[in-house]
Amino acid sequence: MVEGVFNSSAPLHLESGKILEEFSLAYTTYGNLNSDGSNVIWVIHALTGDSNAADWWSGIVGEKAIYNFSNHFIICANLIGSCYGSTNPLSENPKTGLSYFYDFPLITTRDLAASLEMLREHLKIDSIHTIIGGSLGGQVALEWAYLLGDKLQHAVTVASTAKTS
Repeated sequence: MVEGVFNSSAPLHLESGKILEEFSLAYTTYGNLNSDGSNVIWVIHALTGDSNAADWWSGIVGEKAIYNFSNHFIICANLIGSCYGSTNPLSENPKTGLSYFYDFPLITTRDLAASLEMLREHLKIDSIHTIIGGSLGGQVALEWAYLLGDKLQHAVTVASTAKTS
């Protein structure tokens, strides 16, 4: 297991028209990327989850699970707004030097997918074998699947919507 933080100095343009001038995404990886990069499994957590997917989804992600560390390179990032290390309402607003609190912008599933896409590019991952998410993570997976297009082979949504507007 490797834990990291992606600190983006590139702005994230939100659907609301607002801009996060900079943001951070805490993430965890398990296993190793194979030589052709074809073994990437990206797990997207539910609203209250963190990036340690093996802790909360042990039957799906783990040493002897469906997505195991021996065969897969597994990534899970804390979504923006999460209180587990990613930019959230308690983070410092770089414009004011104070916490965002109620000034934290509204974040949509497309915004969350866009931030994960920026992390994917930062990690130099060309394609993803499977994205999997439950609840909010499933909604983000649907949106990101649309944005990824042919860079994605499979999307698994659990306890989520069938489509988003």
